[in-house]
Amino acid sequence: MKQKNIFLIDGASGTGKSDFVEYINSLNNKSGFVIKSTTRKIRDYEKKNAINLDLKFCTQLKFDSLKLEYHYEYEKHQYGFSKKELNDLIEKCENIFLIIRNVPLMRKLKKEFKEQNVVSVWVYSDISKIKERLREQDCNEEQIKFRVSRIEKTYKDYVLNSAFFDEVVINNSDKEAYHQLIDSLIKKYSN
Repeated sequence: MKQKNIFLIDGASGTGKSDFVEYINSLNNKSGFVIKSTTRKIRDYEKKNAINLDLKFCTQLKFDSLKLEYHYEYEKHQYGFSKKELNDLIEKCENIFLIIRNVPLMRKLKKEFKEQNVVSVWVYSDISKIKERLREQDCNEEQIKFRVSRIEKTYKDYVLNSAFFDEVVINNSDKEAYHQLIDSLIKKYSN
């Protein structure tokens, strides 16, 4: 059986992870995203702009009842997915993408799916670019301040674990250039 690529995507809020999901879902190729369950509430701008997310929103009670093999907590919310969901995508896709804000879980996945090509990817954007994107999403200044306040902590996490990441994608330009970077990433691991 051909080895598949599992891309584990991490990065601060506003760096382009949702754009990543949207772009991969727009491609007519053998790529797919793992949809995670979460206890986080949908954000107003996500609802208003009908943003294509990698999330299914649920209550804590529902989340607990799912008994997901892979889960983590981020910003006091639970995120998770089942082994079956990941294996189903491995069966039908050449490239599987998974946004995870938790390096210990990423390490676990690299170990458990070592028969596949598991690639850890950090997505980076300058703070000025992140603020610009959040304003484009109609976030108010209070929401922007809150989201930016988490970036410093996220960046410290990256610095502590920088050797773990196989790739860094710098998203400081327009969507077209970002999409080209994603295409290059896929192509690099598809040879």
